[in-house]
Amino acid sequence: MTTVIDNKRAFFRINETLELQVRALVDTNAEALTKHHRERCAQCDAANAKPDKPLERPTTIALVGRRYPEILAYIQELEKRIPKEGDRANIQHFGDSDVYKQLVNISGDGIRFTFDEAFASGSMLELIIRLENGFRFVIFAKVVRLEEIRTTCGDSSWNIAAHFTHIRDDDQDELIKFLLSRQMESVRVSSI
Repeated sequence: MTTVIDNKRAFFRINETLELQVRALVDTNAEALTKHHRERCAQCDAANAKPDKPLERPTTIALVGRRYPEILAYIQELEKRIPKEGDRANIQHFGDSDVYKQLVNISGDGIRFTFDEAFASGSMLELIIRLENGFRFVIFAKVVRLEEIRTTCGDSSWNIAAHFTHIRDDDQDELIKFLLSRQMESVRVSSI
């Protein structure tokens, strides 16, 4: 069952690096959004049913890394940008939008992330989030705040804050379980 979040439930927020796909939704009719969300969740469930294969690294990479650490660092940076085998299935199911692995501020009912495109306040977004355990889920969210970030070389990106409007109960439970585990880890680390 899809939960349409109308109430202001209090969830704590954490900063976490996650894989994220973002796409603007054109149709904002409530009934159409609910139907579309159900369809996308079914596609996501199919993608979750296919286990991700770990990326196999040839043994020669380790040899190159010992002799040329800067090349190894470059290869590791490329691996972060290039989708892994399991991610290709994700892209295949969810279209050609880019997969971003980035630091996000997330809670059980909202997210803040950086994106290279500006979305108007009030616009609806489709977010596909992949946790580190490989679990993917689809969330529809409404943009509530937008802040431009300018770099010294003149480029712009955008901090986008969005409130979840459509999320399945099971997906929200999985997200909250993930957030609680991260919070408990940070408490353990800070208490040492």
